[in-house]
Amino acid sequence: VELSSIDALVLATTTPDRVVPASAATVQHQLGLSCGAYDVNAACSGFVYALVQAHGMIAMGAKKVLVIGTDTLARITDWTDRNTAILFADGSAAVVLEAVEGHGQLLGWDLDADGAAEKFLYSEVGGLIQMDGKEVFRRAVRIMVDSATKSMNHAGITADEVALVVPHQANIRIIQASLDRLGLPMEKTALVLHRTGNTSSASIPLALADALDNGRVKKGDLVLLVGFGAGMTAASAVLRWGGTTADGADPAVLP
Repeated sequence: VELSSIDALVLATTTPDRVVPASAATVQHQLGLSCGAYDVNAACSGFVYALVQAHGMIAMGAKKVLVIGTDTLARITDWTDRNTAILFADGSAAVVLEAVEGHGQLLGWDLDADGAAEKFLYSEVGGLIQMDGKEVFRRAVRIMVDSATKSMNHAGITADEVALVVPHQANIRIIQASLDRLGLPMEKTALVLHRTGNTSSASIPLALADALDNGRVKKGDLVLLVGFGAGMTAASAVLRWGGTTADGADPAVLP
């Protein structure tokens, strides 16, 4: 991908380098891009939020949009709190969405939030992560299932048609419980949690990249992305995978 061909940069993060300017502006400069750039903060749902926004840009005429999910949670983790210290990690991953003729499509999506539950997972400015694990677990399963169901309904598909589920890599029990309620087997799940920990906005694209590296996605497959995060946000998307491009990448191309 030629850098000059990038029309926009959307960066999902909970841990920006500073309040202003946006971390996306810093990355834009470091990459030598000349395009609009901004941050999205939807906590661990951020990557899917950013992906849906990028798809909107493609639908309005943009040709290529760079979407990044990145977080350095180690900076806001309380290392004296075992309940959170064992969970969180740093990570970064990116995709380029491109408008081309082909099979790739964003078939359905859903974005949700429930600010009334913000007290169960938060970090004040300059503070550390505070989490009520039991309350987060209880809500996470419900909102992931609800969001995924909405996306599949919008896409006009059933759970049986999904070839791969790429969930937010927060907690294996949350993933197992969510897939069980959706009627999806764990064998269809992309998992990197045991290697990466919870990398927030980076977790879904990292798991997707791992699935691609291991040949688990082929042209025409239906891929379900689903996550949750502080806020309590939830986000999901159903993609029809577009296949391998000439440069060897495997983006979900969006017409």
